[in-house]
Amino acid sequence: MQQTEDLGNSGTAEQSTRHGYEAVLPPEIAPSQDFTEIALMVGAGGPFPFEGAREYDHVFDGIARLLHRGQAPHVLLVGERGVGTYAILAEFARRAAIGRPAFLSDKRVVIVDCRYVCPEESRRMIFDVLNHVGGRDDLIVAIDGFASLLRSERGSSNKCVLLAGLSRVRCRVVALLTPHEYAEVISDDPDYQDFFGKIDVPEPSPETALTLLRHYARGLEHAFGVTVEDDAIREAVNLSTAYILNDQLPAKALKILRDACEEIAYQRSEAGSQRSEVRGQRSEAGDTTTPLSPLGERGRGEGEAPTYRGDHVTADAIFRRVAQISGVPEATLRGIGDKVDYAAVLGEHIFGQEHAVNEVATELGLIKAGMTDANKPASVMLFIGMTGTGKTEMAKVLSRLYSTSKRLKTYTLGNCIEPHSVSTIIGVPPGYVGADRGGPLINDLNSDPYCVFLLDEADKAHPDVLQPFLNLFDEGWVSDHRGVKGYANNAIIILTTNVGQRMLGDMVEQKKSIEEITARMREVLSQIRHSKADRPVFTPEFLARLKRVIVFGPLDKTAMLQIACKLVGELVEQWRTKRGKRLEVPEELVTYIGEEANRVNEKSKGKEGGRIVRKLIAEWIEAKLQREIAQRPESYRASQRISLEFTPPSTQADGQPSASPQIGVILA
Repeated sequence: MQQTEDLGNSGTAEQSTRHGYEAVLPPEIAPSQDFTEIALMVGAGGPFPFEGAREYDHVFDGIARLLHRGQAPHVLLVGERGVGTYAILAEFARRAAIGRPAFLSDKRVVIVDCRYVCPEESRRMIFDVLNHVGGRDDLIVAIDGFASLLRSERGSSNKCVLLAGLSRVRCRVVALLTPHEYAEVISDDPDYQDFFGKIDVPEPSPETALTLLRHYARGLEHAFGVTVEDDAIREAVNLSTAYILNDQLPAKALKILRDACEEIAYQRSEAGSQRSEVRGQRSEAGDTTTPLSPLGERGRGEGEAPTYRGDHVTADAIFRRVAQISGVPEATLRGIGDKVDYAAVLGEHIFGQEHAVNEVATELGLIKAGMTDANKPASVMLFIGMTGTGKTEMAKVLSRLYSTSKRLKTYTLGNCIEPHSVSTIIGVPPGYVGADRGGPLINDLNSDPYCVFLLDEADKAHPDVLQPFLNLFDEGWVSDHRGVKGYANNAIIILTTNVGQRMLGDMVEQKKSIEEITARMREVLSQIRHSKADRPVFTPEFLARLKRVIVFGPLDKTAMLQIACKLVGELVEQWRTKRGKRLEVPEELVTYIGEEANRVNEKSKGKEGGRIVRKLIAEWIEAKLQREIAQRPESYRASQRISLEFTPPSTQADGQPSASPQIGVILA
């Protein structure tokens, strides 16, 4: 208790004067940085990135007004990770140092990093930080990771302890929080609402982000010894805005620029190492002189790596890096340019589903533009159609394009046919083994907020299993048995079902419009009843929460040929990268596989889908290769190129092939 009473009373004005520009906190307590000192060192060099950015005027003015209050002059700065809260604080420190506003001219802005404080250490951290800075009325202390200080061990809270300490300090406090942290630990506490004033930090517009990036690029040029071209800065902003949807500006664009600089630094270092080895070999051979070239560089001998002088970060480097992060082919990014065409990106992987591709592309465009409800999931879509028509593949492509982890999080609801199966969603009740691990859905939401969920075979789930999703789809959050909340306001949720396959095929054959088919499929969904519970699987309120119901029609011959080309291309690439051999597959064989797949699919009334293509490739190509390798292992190991010879089978009177094609294997 004595420790709580002493909070904030150990510092004095004399100590503040004596400290001057020294570090406010010892590094063993917490990392800290004096933004005012940095601003004074930079001076009036300008231009400064936030000058003229009117969207931030209310942020700077709001912070100043709250810090000017006579009672509880403290601020909650709430913004998503990556929106530039550190940059805003640095700019605020610069303005305060030059007397904008005048009452802050003698104040110093210090940032303290408490993001990685564990619950067991949080209370001690509160005491240590406030004991060092609490008595200094010349300080504005920004605490990053404020929510970490509020969480104590064994699920308890430090709210009262921290509030008691802050009520005695002479410094002003700016607490940095994300919207989720604010909703979880502050929004329902009236004492904290009275003690702090809340300022929301928006994500900057692309125009403001471009100005910020140009400012940051100067620091990158100095740190890495490179030149960052303006086209590279512009493409970093444009491409990250369009194709990196799981982060915020300006952080995501800055990360791309930094990665490009790091790549040049690595290449420079690697080249220097190679030159040292070559020169060392020459030294051993007695040759230590090399004439200078007209460019001022020493002439390169055979095998010597080039030097890296005047290195430039170009737009090409940005295209390559964004392609690596987003999974969108570089050629596609270059073809699109400043125009965002998600349909082209999705269409490179999903064939024969033009309507579905356009619907999902439209939804992605709305998410990218921020035209979604902030209190609901980014999108909730139901894919309905025959098996093998691209529903799961669409979800996989979407996850590679949108999710931070690039992995699709799949929940097979076809296995959840009993009421107790809801534990696979929100976790087991208290008292059962595994209750401490919480709900898988909640854990996935918290570990990867920008995730893509696939609820596969949703029509087979017990109605009780779908119950938690009602609140998730409507309010944007769900809680498990521990009371831990998972927020889905940045997540995309996809449900799949193949009910009404025959009806769907018949309506396509009858040339019904896609609007008629979709309306009829909605009626079919509302009529599904669970076999054991004898209750509707999709209740009216559940269906009303679906943002889009997207129909996947049967695949035609063109789609089968495109799938065959894609899968054979992937097989050839796999042999090149994993086996180090060139596999040559004749185009005639690829065409025959697509045509035969289409014939089998039509014969089965669409029940095979695109999966039949993979089966034919496995049977006619991979199995044949495996047999040849087993029979001629020595020839295979010595070969660099493997060519397939294709002889089409003879046809019967009805025009159908009589047997599998004859395929020969040449090892060269």
